[in-house]
Amino acid sequence: MFKLKFQSSFEIQVLNNNIQVLEFHFVLFKFMELVSILTSKVLGSCIRTKTKLGKTITALFF
Repeated sequence: MFKLKFQSSFEIQVLNNNIQVLEFHFVLFKFMELVSILTSKVLGSCIRTKTKLGKTITALFF
């Protein structure tokens, strides 16, 4: 009887750990998604700014 109780509580513990790991991976995935979106927006604005600067510099010299 004690062995069965121990085994079932251990299985519950493992299940809880798996749920925590899944939640952690989900949060990590969402965080990485946010970082990639922000990075692409920043890079996009930098590229646009450089393109504008390039056009301005080209217009000054030619």
